[in-house]
Amino acid sequence: MNKIPLVFSLALIVLVSGCIQESIEIEGVEIREYQGEKLSSVNDFRENSIKGPQYVDRQRYTLQITGLVENPKIFTYD
Repeated sequence: MNKIPLVFSLALIVLVSGCIQESIEIEGVEIREYQGEKLSSVNDFRENSIKGPQYVDRQRYTLQITGLVENPKIFTYD
């Protein structure tokens, strides 16, 4: 018995069955515990950086890859 057609058929069934399912809406849930460790709420986040929130000027921002690299590159934000 040739296994390739069987594997192909099973893969096709899995792919098609995923396309037929209707989407369901899930209410937002905040996870409070993970692997026995208690987690703080996302609402408890405090901005405590030394200089405060930092903002990036997307038009002027560049990332330069230089130094001991074969091909130095410069990237813009976009």
